[in-house]
Amino acid sequence: MKARALRKLAAGLIIASVALGNGQQEKRWVLLPESEVKFVKAWYSRQGPNRVTGTWQPTPAEIGDLENDLLQIRDLSKKSRLESQQIEHPERYFRQYLGIIQGQNRHIYLSAFCGVNEGLPPAYWRNRLFMILDGGNCVWQAVYDVKSSTFVELRVNGLG
Repeated sequence: MKARALRKLAAGLIIASVALGNGQQEKRWVLLPESEVKFVKAWYSRQGPNRVTGTWQPTPAEIGDLENDLLQIRDLSKKSRLESQQIEHPERYFRQYLGIIQGQNRHIYLSAFCGVNEGLPPAYWRNRLFMILDGGNCVWQAVYDVKSSTFVELRVNGLG
């Protein structure tokens, strides 16, 4: 009787771990390692208030706030009259987050992109910043100010 109960328990644990693993794969965002800031610093290489001076680790609650505010991206993108610059559903993109410091402000850098191969992200996307030139509204970057809970910058890539 004990052996049968143990087999059932083991089977249940295997099923649960597969389900959790699949759920992780379906999540469309990731908090990148702080080491990836070197690429963001290169993007903001000019001196001034937008220069990246450091990194920090956003909490799950701060990422949750950003996720709740994603629709601000749609409104920001409407400031451009070009259709290729419009972002209607930012939640449908793969999103990479990185805590950056600009001046005295803690921001979260957001790099977003459509899937590349049959709608899937590149294999490394959970560990390394995905960067591509061009791409139109399939590739964009934004900066989120944690203190004010607003996106303060949006850049949509050019057309390929």
